[in-house]
Amino acid sequence: MKSSWTGADLVLGAPPAERVANLPASVNSFLSAEGAYLKASNLIGQGKTDEALEQYKLAIVADPKYADALADCGAALTLKDDWKSAADMYKKAIALHPNDELFHFDYARILDKLGEKDGSLQEFEHGIQTKFKRPVGAQSALQQVCRSRSDAGGCSLPGRSG
Repeated sequence: MKSSWTGADLVLGAPPAERVANLPASVNSFLSAEGAYLKASNLIGQGKTDEALEQYKLAIVADPKYADALADCGAALTLKDDWKSAADMYKKAIALHPNDELFHFDYARILDKLGEKDGSLQEFEHGIQTKFKRPVGAQSALQQVCRSRSDAGGCSLPGRSG
């Protein structure tokens, strides 16, 4: 059966260099960052944290405004117990995407590990407000979470046990 296709020829694999030589720098930067990011994500899945960190850093150099790469690099740094550097990565990610509640929740967890309890609660509260689009007290939200986890032994709240 013959096709009536009249579009451009199908190219399998990578196009010839002359067809991609004049891509805008922003496209090249995006492709470079995305390639490194995907490679890093695969390496994390394989348990190769050090190699993944190298790839996350390459992604960030290629695109310093790649918030997901910044946050995931921060998450990888927590696997190395480098909480201070992880906090720095999350601060940058949050500056780029202030309405991403997961960034706030992860940053709150890191601040807690660093012993910054007030900052941790503040970030947690910000994440809750972002998620639900209305003010919710962090202490109240934590109490609700703890009540829902009572069958698993509950959890501890700052200044309380529970």
